[in-house]
Amino acid sequence: MYTKYYYENGKISSEGPLRDGKPDGYWKTYHTNGKLKTEGNRKNFQLDSTWKFYSESGKLTLEYNYKVGKKDGPLKTYGADG
Repeated sequence: MYTKYYYENGKISSEGPLRDGKPDGYWKTYHTNGKLKTEGNRKNFQLDSTWKFYSESGKLTLEYNYKVGKKDGPLKTYGADG
C-alpha cells in the first residue's frame, strides 16, 4: 500500500509503499521545508540500489550504493556546484 507521512506543519515527511507495515520499495523522505532529503529503493525491507541524499536547499550531496542492506561500492560526494 502506498503511504504518505506528514510533519506537523502539513508538509510531507516521507512516502512510499509499505508491506506488512514496513517500508519496502522506492521511498522518498523530505526535509521540514518540503525539499527532498533522501530517495532510494528497499528490497525485502533492506536498502538496495543507489540511495541519494540532498541538502535542505535541495542539492544532491551524497550517493551510496547498497546491496542487501549493506553499503556496496564507492561513496560519491558532491560540492555546492554539483
